[in-house]
Amino acid sequence: MTRRQISTTIILTVISLTILVLVGLWLMRGNRLESWLDYRAGELMACGANNPLFNEWPVERDKLASITPLGSMDPENGWVFPRGRLLWQTKDGETGGSDSRSVRVKVAAPGEGWLTKVAEMEYWSEDKMVDRDYTIYFSPCQEVEARFYHIQALEPKLAEGTKMNFQDQFSYEERGLTVRVREAKFTLPLRSGEVMGWAGGADRRQAFDWGMVDARSKPLVFANSLIEESKMAYTVCPLNYYPAAQQKELQTYLGDGEKKRSDDPLCGRIDQDVVGSLQGRWRAEKMEQTMTEDQHVALVHDVLEPQRPVISMGTSLRKSGLKAGLYYFKPKETGYVNRDFSRATEHGQVFCYQGLQDNQGQTIQRILLVELVDDKSLKMEARPGFSCASNNYTFSDRKTVFER
Repeated sequence: MTRRQISTTIILTVISLTILVLVGLWLMRGNRLESWLDYRAGELMACGANNPLFNEWPVERDKLASITPLGSMDPENGWVFPRGRLLWQTKDGETGGSDSRSVRVKVAAPGEGWLTKVAEMEYWSEDKMVDRDYTIYFSPCQEVEARFYHIQALEPKLAEGTKMNFQDQFSYEERGLTVRVREAKFTLPLRSGEVMGWAGGADRRQAFDWGMVDARSKPLVFANSLIEESKMAYTVCPLNYYPAAQQKELQTYLGDGEKKRSDDPLCGRIDQDVVGSLQGRWRAEKMEQTMTEDQHVALVHDVLEPQRPVISMGTSLRKSGLKAGLYYFKPKETGYVNRDFSRATEHGQVFCYQGLQDNQGQTIQRILLVELVDDKSLKMEARPGFSCASNNYTFSDRKTVFER
């Protein structure tokens, strides 16, 4: 074989390998879409570079009170980790006070697209159903999946079509209740502004949640590779998919009705893990990836005040006297007391947290010991007292181990 023939063979081999890699990446992308979406991705048009995708508010603006940004937590109700959803809060009804009900609102499609699935959740206490709500899945195009959670009632035609297609899927335990989930899958066209259901009312201050993923987006970075490989890594803010003027108006609602978020990104964030430090999501040791987060902990920062560290504690430290809840403290950049989580990087060093305040601003009679064992595990234990000075920094058999 001549030198020229050898060169030609090498070039053809390189071209062939390049084509194989590109085909492989395309197939991987297709497989990812197939695993994300509950229909064949090829049935919808590709998104391309299309943005914006929405042009209608999902609720009437005169009934909207606030939109809680991405990254909110509510460990007392099972939400330990920063949530990848916007919480749309409706205004109170006419009764006012603690007995007031949230206004029941129509929930409409924010843009043209396709309705792909409805999930029905029934909440059972022993042999009695105590609640029911729905999750509506829809997509404006192939790479984007959006969900409306906690829909109280479906639009009648949708309800009828859904009932005919329901299949029993699975159940799980959540805060003493058994949640039974049934799903109906289809591909139905949606018009922008078309009513899909109703939310709020029935003593529910929170109307509904809106979550969204976009396969075109740059994946978020987490310490746990299982999260990075899941759709959660492609979580995006739905408000960013509106025209600039509408997006700016919607952003004025970002807050909790009293306090607003002013830090960028205005829509919040869920990717707070800092590898090699205490900061981020931690799962109770040997706990499988499950539907619930009750037993875990997040050492992160507040959704409305990102400079303010918060301990989002699940139920795992009850044996050492710390119940589920949000706990705040005044952070320090150095030392071993109240060190900000992202700066607590020394392996084998016990850090102590004091002056812990609950979500109501009350200082609790507990301190918290935390040791970063290595990049993948930490130990944690609560102790009686207000000050770290009065405690030795050694763990007892009441400690809890977390991992990621």
